[in-house]
Amino acid sequence: MVTASIVEPFLKCPTKCYLRSLGEVGTENVYATWVRAQNESYHNDGIKRLKEGSTPDECITGSPSAINLKAANWRLATDCVVRTQNLESSLHAVERTCPMTRTQNKSRRRSAK
Repeated sequence: MVTASIVEPFLKCPTKCYLRSLGEVGTENVYATWVRAQNESYHNDGIKRLKEGSTPDECITGSPSAINLKAANWRLATDCVVRTQNLESSLHAVERTCPMTRTQNKSRRRSAK
């Protein structure tokens, strides 16, 4: 399965991607560990700011059920994993929006003219 943990190294170094796809583990260094911690902290702060704009019942963590996707009550889903046959992607956040009604769409077009 193609995942972010394989694609991200490929963008930096195809050889590293190949080795990781085989299950090889490289040595860590202090700088790489620090960068990873900084990125994780930035990610967590961003999610926290997004959630502050929503009520707790409007937020879910993890992947929403495909069955209840259209009828769901959530507005913000964080840390979602989306999969198809051979692909997988991790999404930091997904926001559901209500579709515009025909009346809203017409008034928007008039105001744009």
